[in-house]
Amino acid sequence: MVPPASPSRLEQLATAPSDPTGSSAAAALSSETLLEQAQARVMEVASSDFTNLRERIAGVLHTLAELAARMDAGAEEQRNVQEIRFQAKRLERQDVAFAQSIWVEKALLAALAVLDGSGVASRTAELGNWIRAARDAAHAIPDQTSLVFEQATIQDALRTTVSAFTLARRGYGACASQRTASERSGSDGR
Repeated sequence: MVPPASPSRLEQLATAPSDPTGSSAAAALSSETLLEQAQARVMEVASSDFTNLRERIAGVLHTLAELAARMDAGAEEQRNVQEIRFQAKRLERQDVAFAQSIWVEKALLAALAVLDGSGVASRTAELGNWIRAARDAAHAIPDQTSLVFEQATIQDALRTTVSAFTLARRGYGACASQRTASERSGSDGR
């Protein structure tokens, strides 16, 4: 008997349980792990069929909500995080319907609004370009259509949004470490 193959890192990330409530399980994961998980889940959307497409898209949205919740943001951005979670839960619970594509668009636009509101978008032109591309991709999702009919368009919008969050996280971390270094050098009197 041949032992079963162990799952790859990508498969482990994609099938890791999402925490739609944003409680301790998701909070225990690093932002880098969440970004990897989101990227893996976006790739799974491509291989989804009508029986699991909603759940896979919702998994990406839950991961985006957790990433958005970690941004240094105010009350408006926190409302956007709640919107992402609401649309993801709605998607999970509702049977196939023609209005579901608008739910994905609303969630992605809320996620991008968090990036805008957190101020990281203004730090680099490249990030601003990614956010604009992601917003355009989200707006390209037709209203009032079934997810199955727009799977490729939705996957593109998910991918560009996750890429914008990846760039924001990496750029945000770099900016924060540069700021900390400059504050230290300023306090030393240099």
